[in-house]
Amino acid sequence: MRQLENENIIHELRPHRNIIIYWSLRYLLFVAIFFLVFGLPFLNIMKIALSIFVMLIFLLIYFALILLAFFLRKTYVYYITDKRCVFEGGILRRISHSVTYNKITDVEVSQNILERIMGIATLKIQTAGLGGKDKSELEFVGLTDAETPAAEVSKLKQAQETGK
Repeated sequence: MRQLENENIIHELRPHRNIIIYWSLRYLLFVAIFFLVFGLPFLNIMKIALSIFVMLIFLLIYFALILLAFFLRKTYVYYITDKRCVFEGGILRRISHSVTYNKITDVEVSQNILERIMGIATLKIQTAGLGGKDKSELEFVGLTDAETPAAEVSKLKQAQETGK
């Protein structure tokens, strides 16, 4: 991360390894739906060998997505500094995105049922400039303890607003 002048890193976070399982299950759902829509109708028409070939292609796509998730997790780094929150990551295209505390409108910790089972959560940092979209400006996914960084971001935001 390229630090600003007089910027101090307070937290450096990375997704927990359970995020790979979470992403894999989401990919499995995607591939299964894709197979049902595009692959299943052709299985009745095709010969057995060709049907097995089609299923193998879908399995290969699934395992490629799991491999992608494994490497993608290793690239994700989240920083909380005294001036901003930063996300860095990406394999083919490296992304670095930051939000300063004066732009943050809300800090949210969320967990769906699958994330609860796996013991991970997502820290969502929201700004006002999204035009009503139901999307966060920054999302720190796969955190085992999202409450501590969320409290830290809220504290730093409050400190900046009061000028301390």
